[in-house]
Amino acid sequence: MVGAGVGGLAAAIATAEAGFDVEVLERAELLSPIGAGLSVWPNGVRALRRLRVADWIDAGGTPFGDAGIHRGREGTLIASTSPEQLRARYGEPIALVHRAELLGALIERLGAERVRLGSPVRSASADGTVRLESGEELRAEIVVGADGIDSAVRDSLLGDGPAEPSGIVAYRAVLGWGSALPAGEYWGVGEVFGLVPLSDGRLYWYAAFREDEHDAREGPPPDPGQLLARLRERFGSWAQPIPAVLQATSPSALLRHPLRDRPPGKRWGAGRVTLLGDAAHPMLPFLGQGACCALEDAVALGESLIAAGEPERGLREYERLRIPRARMLVKRSRSAARAALLARPFLAGLRDDLLGSTPAALRLRQLDRVIGSPLP
Repeated sequence: MVGAGVGGLAAAIATAEAGFDVEVLERAELLSPIGAGLSVWPNGVRALRRLRVADWIDAGGTPFGDAGIHRGREGTLIASTSPEQLRARYGEPIALVHRAELLGALIERLGAERVRLGSPVRSASADGTVRLESGEELRAEIVVGADGIDSAVRDSLLGDGPAEPSGIVAYRAVLGWGSALPAGEYWGVGEVFGLVPLSDGRLYWYAAFREDEHDAREGPPPDPGQLLARLRERFGSWAQPIPAVLQATSPSALLRHPLRDRPPGKRWGAGRVTLLGDAAHPMLPFLGQGACCALEDAVALGESLIAAGEPERGLREYERLRIPRARMLVKRSRSAARAALLARPFLAGLRDDLLGSTPAALRLRQLDRVIGSPLP
């Protein structure tokens, strides 16, 4: 397994359950509690249950969210789907978690001794040979590239170039807030702002909008304080608590990510190698399905390996099952981004009115293909 992110650790659990002796190669020297919040939708929670990693969600401390959308400046509710409605239809609600909490639960289930830190991978070959940047070579019965959007495994195996920039930049932070806030997404004209309450009184917020090519370049911001000041000015007239949340945010907590994705190809692997998660199908975050899709991948991988009885056949069956669904989610995430970031006031207003007039039952039916599809 290459990569100790959400998808890589989940896939390691699933392949261990399928009877393989698993080792996870991770570039980082330490598994630090970094990252931001995640909305794990019902399909992701179902996958965690299949992996037996969901007990901590039920332990009492994990907030559950809805699918509420508000007008950015007025704060008025456009449409909402409650956790109870989601649970009734899909069997689970949306669990609101910090990425570090999820990684910790996955590592505990897998066993930290199976994660080899400080082992960046340079390439992988279809015969199962993995080459580390140190020059060391390893051989494996199967290799799963779960090493993220800039996957070295993908590059060496498929050579199809980098993921495509979308022109959208996301800003994110986690801070201590204390008082309870409802989860919600606020839509404006070409802008989105989201609030996600986490356990222990923490709050995760995110903002997204399009920036020109110069501002949207890759790399850390040269001055987080200046960028945070721009965000405070940009969203200063939006409904509370958004201005207050930005005022309470420390520049050191600010994360900035130019968003990229890629159309899933017709194949993810060859021979003993396959891809999973962002290495296979990076998608824009406007459906909240990136981590959920990776968790689904992991379950499907483990079950395909068990059913096939022969590793390479199992990998190809996994790809056959997952590629069409990943392609659909990438396309729908792009469509959701276009809708959320409509830059013309008239069209944004029409979008809000249309969403607000859509019956809740119809909105749920529109979600069925995204979060209601049973795992293979």
